[in-house]
Amino acid sequence: MSVSVIIPAHNEAARIGPVVRAALQYADEVLVVDDGSADGTGTVAEMAGARVIRQANAGYIAAVKRGFREAQGEVVVTMDGDGEHRAKDIPRLVAPILSGEADLVLGARPHVARFSERFLNWLTRLRVKEISDTGTGFRALRRDLALRLELRGRCICGISILEPVALGARVVETPIALSRTDKPRRVAWFHLPQVWYVLRWLLQGSRGEREWKMEERRGEMRSDMAVVDVIYERVKSFPEARQKQVLDFVDYLLYKSGQEDRSWMEMSLRSALRGLEDEVWPDYGVEDLREQWI
Repeated sequence: MSVSVIIPAHNEAARIGPVVRAALQYADEVLVVDDGSADGTGTVAEMAGARVIRQANAGYIAAVKRGFREAQGEVVVTMDGDGEHRAKDIPRLVAPILSGEADLVLGARPHVARFSERFLNWLTRLRVKEISDTGTGFRALRRDLALRLELRGRCICGISILEPVALGARVVETPIALSRTDKPRRVAWFHLPQVWYVLRWLLQGSRGEREWKMEERRGEMRSDMAVVDVIYERVKSFPEARQKQVLDFVDYLLYKSGQEDRSWMEMSLRSALRGLEDEVWPDYGVEDLREQWI
């Protein structure tokens, strides 16, 4: 599998060159997303061998997501442009993905300096207990997973773990060491609103995860009939157990569509929809539903 390293960077001209050259030793491509720099960061990165994408200053998350879209590798690695992350750790990050053991690998730092970030770690671990560093910027993940992430928040802390887990991703950690840099550490005021984003996930967690799973199922559908979308929208408010019964039945109908003609499937789906509209969907298993509607 090919590997792309994505480096979001803003005004890192003094540091980005060695970072790019080191990363190129362990990746098929290095992609620097120049997030509105005013110091020639993009030019320095190009001279070091990176492919550079330039955009107006939109922030770290926007730069990371732009990198996900532009990357060509099947595995993407994100790392900072200030030299704090060591490129020689890239092989250890990608190894569990290449071996099929994980979909997302986090580079766990030896110490998280900011109290606000440690608090976000604690909150996130209420849901994902086996992860110790939820805000690390050094991570590897499958590109197909990366493209499905919305990263709704002011920063990646917590959200970059909760969203993949809700999608069913296998997440593991590997310890990393950090290099010293001369970059001053600023107060991370964005962590204050980020607490709200993480709390919202925790308070509405089961609902949020069901919606992620619903979207995943929708993408797997082989039918483009509007009635399927209507059914999916209707069952979003159902209790989880009942929701699963309905979706399993719809999946069965779509599977059968490869063996029966289209009119058979449409008749069955519309019959199922009438059951939803009349609120008479029975509390049965899939086999009972087949007998009732087919």
